[in-house]
Amino acid sequence: MIGPIRGTRLPAEIKRFIVGAVTEAKQEGMTVARSCAILMVDARRVRRWVAGRDAQQLGGADLTDRPPIAKVAPHALTYHERAEILAAAQDDSLAHLRHRKLTHHLSREARVFCSESSTLRVLGAAGKIPVYHRRARPLRPRPEIVAPKPNTAWRYDLTDIPTRAGDYHLVPVLDCCSRKITGRYFGPEEASASVQAAWDKALASEGLLGLDTPLPLAASDRGTQMTSKSTQQFFFDLGVIQSFSRPKTPPTTPRASRGWRRSSASVSTMPRPPTWRRTRSRP
Repeated sequence: MIGPIRGTRLPAEIKRFIVGAVTEAKQEGMTVARSCAILMVDARRVRRWVAGRDAQQLGGADLTDRPPIAKVAPHALTYHERAEILAAAQDDSLAHLRHRKLTHHLSREARVFCSESSTLRVLGAAGKIPVYHRRARPLRPRPEIVAPKPNTAWRYDLTDIPTRAGDYHLVPVLDCCSRKITGRYFGPEEASASVQAAWDKALASEGLLGLDTPLPLAASDRGTQMTSKSTQQFFFDLGVIQSFSRPKTPPTTPRASRGWRRSSASVSTMPRPPTWRRTRSRP
């Protein structure tokens, strides 16, 4: 061999010759690093060949190159470990444990040391894991309001109107058949009492209080003032049935919302008094 020895697997005869030369030089007083430098071989490589053994007693079998090939995969579960996992799954006292808790329980008892995913895979292959089917979101049908004649169904909503004293709140009650505004509330309060006051005026103006005829259906969105306990109790005492729109679906009540939106837009485009304008001081 000519030149430095690096990056090449050497036969046992060459290794034995190099180890013998280094050992002989060491006995003559030369250091291992110096003798390896002359032979142009790494000193750590020679020490790894010797591995703390007597260099003079090393034979060819001791220096035979062994490729680093794993004979057993350390990450694979053995037959015994799979049997322990299945036996634990069959135990009634451990039936309440999920695969994660079951894995920790087996490791604490020194029965099986594996990951949670390995336990889940073994249980799934044995049919111990139920198949979960994700339930689809139920379809919410769109509420249909049937109003063949007046005073059958009323819609109501709440909108804000700016005034000099601040925002006022309008709660009109609209007949679904005739589009007549049967009652309203206009004031500074945006509460459940505003809804109840609007309905009191609407029922009184139509003369429906004290009659044996069924009262109109109350259709609205799911606002806080419409779904509060006091409002629900108010309609329950009157015998009025409430109909709410679908959650997070404002277009369910388009007619009422469109009318209030047009009213708010017309008011917002009106010229405001000078006291409403914000004065900004110039630097």
